[in-house]
Amino acid sequence: MSSELEERIRILEEKHEYQDRTVEALNQVIIMQQAQLDKFEAELLQLKEDAMASSLETKDVNEPPPHY
Repeated sequence: MSSELEERIRILEEKHEYQDRTVEALNQVIIMQQAQLDKFEAELLQLKEDAMASSLETKDVNEPPPHY
């Protein structure tokens, strides 16, 4: 092979390796963010359930609304 062709192939291989590392790093970030989203969704669901339970406990169905 010619020296110029070998150099072009080497450059392409380096770029390919760099892109592989970048894609893997981005994939790890996405995995971490998805885990955080799952945790936040679970916490939000728990907060909603707690708020609903709290509002049901404090309401008196026979009590008139505050504007009366």
